[in-house]
Amino acid sequence: MMSAVLRRMLLIGLLGLSVAGVQAEVLVESAWVREVPPVSEHSAAYMRLVNTGEQERRLVAAETSGFSRVEIHESIERDGVARMEHRDAIVIPPGGEAILQPGGYHLMLMRRTGEAPRAGDDIQLELVFADGERMTVMAEVSRHGPDGEAGEHHHDHDRDGHGHGH
Repeated sequence: MMSAVLRRMLLIGLLGLSVAGVQAEVLVESAWVREVPPVSEHSAAYMRLVNTGEQERRLVAAETSGFSRVEIHESIERDGVARMEHRDAIVIPPGGEAILQPGGYHLMLMRRTGEAPRAGDDIQLELVFADGERMTVMAEVSRHGPDGEAGEHHHDHDRDGHGHGH
C-alpha cells in the first residue's frame, strides 16, 4: 500500500500537469476533511489553493460522492457570534493563494449519503472553477488536519441546519 505522504506527493505532482501537459494554474496542497462523529451528517474540507497563473481564478463549486451537497462557506463573527455564511466563490488572486481552514473559508460537506468517513480514509473532491475547469483532489480524513491543529468548528449554521436557500 502507498503511504499517505507518498500519495499526497504524487497527487501534488499530478495536479501540476493538465491534460495537454501544460503547467496547471491552480495547485492544491494539504487537502483534508474533518472527521466527525458517526451521527453527524456534515463535515468540512480544507486546503491551500495556489494560483501560479497570471489571471484571477475563482472556485465556484465542489462535489463529492459521500455527501449530497457541498457549499462554499466562510466562518465569520458578527455581534460576538461565530457563524458560517454561504459564499458564491473563493477568489484566488494571480500569483497568490486562498487558504481554506478552520475558522475561515471551507467547503461544507452536507447530508452524508453513506458511512461516516474515519481518520485515515481518503475522500475524492471535484473542484469546479468559474471557467468550467474541474480538478480532482484527494483529501485525507483527519481529526486535526495536516498540522495537528483541530481549529474551530462550532458555529451557528443559520439556526436551521444550513438552510441557505441555495
